[in-house]
Amino acid sequence: MKKNRTSTLLLALVASFVCCLSYAQHFTVSPAPSGGSWATGTKWYTIKITTAAGTSYLDANDTNSSGHLDVTQSSKPTGDSGAWCVVEDGSNYKFYNKALGTGYVLGLYAPVTYEKGKKFLTANKYRLGTWSIPNDAYAKMYSTSSIGADVWTSFALGSPSSDTGGDYFHAVTSKSETYYESVLGDAKTTKPDNIYLNKRDVLSPTRLGAWNDSKALSDDGSRFIFEEYVPTVEVTFNYNSGTGYTASRTASVLEGKTLTTADVPAVDYYTNFNITTSNKTVSSSNNTFTVSCTPNFPFTEGHVYKMHGANCNGSLNSNASNFCFTARTEDNYITYKGDKAAVNAYSYWIFEHVANTENQFYIYNMGTDKYLSSNTNRSYAVMAEKGTGTANQIFRITPNGDGFNLQHQDDTYCCGVHFDGGKNTDKTYLGTGWGVATDPSHDASRVYIMDIAPELAALGNDPATTEGYVGEGPSQVLKTAAAAAGTTPTVANVEACLDAYNNPKLADYVTADKYYQIFFEGSDGTNQALALNAATETYSAGAFTLVPGTVMAVAE
Repeated sequence: MKKNRTSTLLLALVASFVCCLSYAQHFTVSPAPSGGSWATGTKWYTIKITTAAGTSYLDANDTNSSGHLDVTQSSKPTGDSGAWCVVEDGSNYKFYNKALGTGYVLGLYAPVTYEKGKKFLTANKYRLGTWSIPNDAYAKMYSTSSIGADVWTSFALGSPSSDTGGDYFHAVTSKSETYYESVLGDAKTTKPDNIYLNKRDVLSPTRLGAWNDSKALSDDGSRFIFEEYVPTVEVTFNYNSGTGYTASRTASVLEGKTLTTADVPAVDYYTNFNITTSNKTVSSSNNTFTVSCTPNFPFTEGHVYKMHGANCNGSLNSNASNFCFTARTEDNYITYKGDKAAVNAYSYWIFEHVANTENQFYIYNMGTDKYLSSNTNRSYAVMAEKGTGTANQIFRITPNGDGFNLQHQDDTYCCGVHFDGGKNTDKTYLGTGWGVATDPSHDASRVYIMDIAPELAALGNDPATTEGYVGEGPSQVLKTAAAAAGTTPTVANVEACLDAYNNPKLADYVTADKYYQIFFEGSDGTNQALALNAATETYSAGAFTLVPGTVMAVAE
């Protein structure tokens, strides 16, 4: 008897060793946690189940309102809630989740019932019966201090004869029933050892549950595929545009990943990201990287533009708008129905970047020599001296569809064409928004840039800008100034162009080093030449005395 028992024990040890070899390629058993901490050498995995319905991963956060584990996450988890370790429990195993900590284990609620087999004619003895579980058996994470009845937290490893691409786990329970295979036979015990963890596609939504069927071992829904868990590292990207802008962004990146430019989190209106740190492999000790970037706002700082809104003409269509934002000297408000085609300094705006900020600007108006200002509450936008008043003068430039926002520095309010406040219907004013979270994405908050370079360049073809002078050709000064402003509409170039346009001089319209004779139309309809009376040193022609502003023709 001793020899037979020893042989049996050796066979069991060999079988156990073979079993270990068969699953060693799938998962490694971790040491048990202790004192509320994970043991050194704990091995973490993501658990994948692939069936005809698709691939899903177990994630402790993927639960329904009752806390049951749903199996609906198709993407591989990168957070700790998708990380699992397998710990020995005697000859069986327990599952822990990294995010939930050492106080929780995977449990299967499966109240099993045993139906006795056929009763013998004599004595109260039965043949082998059957075990069954309800269809709504489910798995969830249970606190180790509050595990209820019919909850199984220990699982034995199955040994499928085919399809070894995963591991199969059936619940281990102390429940058993005794039966006699004959009237004279010995008593025998049966246990429900075919209750396998399974992705229950028949439940809605799909849940992690179990079934009691011999087919469980050949069903893909019972196959757990262990993939090594790669933790994420919170990476800090420090941006530097070379224009005084510095900021930081964080992102979760898989440990060990070699970063590329595509991994850099985008920021509003900055492009051409380039990671300048030499070591680009992410680790918990190397998780800060320097990023160079290039500003790409819808305007160039220091250039002059017009602005118009999405519905300046009453419809949300920027291409159909005939109006632009124009400041008013009489009340310091801004109308959004200014003439979009007119050359007008009050319609000209300049964006001044606030040093060392990402997207904050002052917005200057050339005509008023003042700055756009707004309040946080729903109100009119006004023009004010820089740094005066209680209104905010710093605006964030944020994207909004194919346009952008003039967003309050510290709030969601945006300047737009959606506020008239009951003012005169023929004077519709620029104002701030409704004060709700959707302001920055609202169509009526959308602003567009209009390039003024073409209209300035066209001024150089104008032979005269007022009725005061009729020149022989375009003003040479205006032509030069318009060409410069039309090529590069900087503040200085636009100011020079407007000055030549609005303040013409006779000398601007004549050719240097040429002599001219000046005529005027007399009262009798004849042209009389302007002449100098040497005695009095005054210019006159007959009885006519030259009056400043008289329309004159210039001829050689």
